[in-house]
Amino acid sequence: MVRFPSLRGSFALLLLTAVLFLPSALPAAAAGTATSPSALPVTILYTNDHHSHLTPTDLPEFGAQLGGMARRYEMIRAIRASEPRVLLLDGGDIFQGSPFYSFFKGRADIAAYSLCGYDATTLGNHDLDDGLSNNIEQYKKAEFPLLCANVANASDGSLVFPPFRIIERGGLRIGVAGIIGSSAWEVIAQSLRRGLRLIDPTLAATAVVAVLRPQTDLVVLLSHSGYERDLELAARVPGIDVIIGGHTNTYVESPTVVRQDPVVVPSPTGRGFGTIVLQAFKWGAFLGRLDLLVERGGPVVQAHGGLIPLSASVTVPLDSPMTPLIESFAEQIRARTTQVVGHCAVSFPYPEKRKHLESLPLGSLVAQSLIEFTGADLAIINSGCIREPLPEGPVTMGRIFSILPFDNTVVTMEMRGADILDMLGFICAQYGAITGYQYAGATFTFDVAARKLSDARIGGKPIDPGHTYRVVTISYLADGNQHGTVLFRNATNRRDDGYYYREAFLDYVHRHGTISLPPVPSPLRLVGAEGLVPTYDKK
Repeated sequence: MVRFPSLRGSFALLLLTAVLFLPSALPAAAAGTATSPSALPVTILYTNDHHSHLTPTDLPEFGAQLGGMARRYEMIRAIRASEPRVLLLDGGDIFQGSPFYSFFKGRADIAAYSLCGYDATTLGNHDLDDGLSNNIEQYKKAEFPLLCANVANASDGSLVFPPFRIIERGGLRIGVAGIIGSSAWEVIAQSLRRGLRLIDPTLAATAVVAVLRPQTDLVVLLSHSGYERDLELAARVPGIDVIIGGHTNTYVESPTVVRQDPVVVPSPTGRGFGTIVLQAFKWGAFLGRLDLLVERGGPVVQAHGGLIPLSASVTVPLDSPMTPLIESFAEQIRARTTQVVGHCAVSFPYPEKRKHLESLPLGSLVAQSLIEFTGADLAIINSGCIREPLPEGPVTMGRIFSILPFDNTVVTMEMRGADILDMLGFICAQYGAITGYQYAGATFTFDVAARKLSDARIGGKPIDPGHTYRVVTISYLADGNQHGTVLFRNATNRRDDGYYYREAFLDYVHRHGTISLPPVPSPLRLVGAEGLVPTYDKK
């Protein structure tokens, strides 16, 4: 039996409810007076940052053609057949990142997740890429809930999503809650956050744990906050047994345990196990598995697990129900995306760990396409607007949708040279602490040790502080996101004709035919960046 909480009103009510769950009102086992001497096994399967990758994908770090919903379905089915208690959970960002989302806006993902039998997910920043209305519309068809305890309506403070659910599995009561982290929330376009407000994640997590801990045997938090933030949260908020994370696409090969002293939740079996922090990389390349032994009423007394690669070694039978489901969507996509529009003479990698710290050839290529599309002098885009590398070989429409999946439009504006120098100076001063950017039309040097900009040029000539230049970017930045309010604060004559940035890139491919490495030098030269540890969240 699965029970959803009736609580969905204001967050103040959530806090009040937490106070009202007193041990005297609970069964003896939950109050810690008569815990069963025998622990029960439970298996948690988990994913995160799926990003609409329903078919296998090449991941240079790990191998070719990994993942795919058909393999995921079969692995889940096999584990369910062999274990008595299985939960299937997701850490957010189901939506956005491939043509499956571009054309179906989440419908394909929701159908595949429902067929897998997911028990819950939480809100990721990209799950709102087409607004709250699209998210709500898609989840009407879902057979699992999106849980989030810290997104509220700004007008009255009522929660937008259910904060948690309680699941009963083979005699164990498992509380599952969800939150989105502050850094993930801040990269959602401001226009899409209008009318909503974020409740402090630590406060929200503390409140739901206060509700769930006394009446469940196991508490699981789905947290789209990033791995480092989850480690901090685990240390701050006692009473969480497991955190399944997302947002930073972190490869956590084996469970990380954060221990607390003292343990706030008492147990007659002694010290609690701690909080287990997990993440399963991205794109469904792996299925995470965590096997626990849990006492009734808590605590966890044993845990082990890791990531299962979903490679070609996972057999998908001919009668798999997932295969025709995915094919029904893929067939519609192929009719519109298999057209070859150009050729790539070399490979353009775009590694996650470098794209926010360096100016990469693929970033310069996309930025250059905006310059040629508009005639601007300088292009700047956020590194996160490019989602996949560009491999050597034929370039198809589907590849362009995968690399540039967002519906961001091309925006031009005018900026004085002095303001461009201020913009680049700001990025240099904040280097490693904020998201990265990609550029074209300019060259400049960042002395990271001294936090000093030098040798800034546009078109090969030193930037003239008094001259007015044309600058091109994408609507996401122009609307003020990812520090756009600082970058373009003095810009004038903004113009947006409604063309998507992928259309500008497609135009570039059509005109050039064959794509090769840019003949111009890299826009950004770094000095003194050796050993710098970035502190930003990579999304």
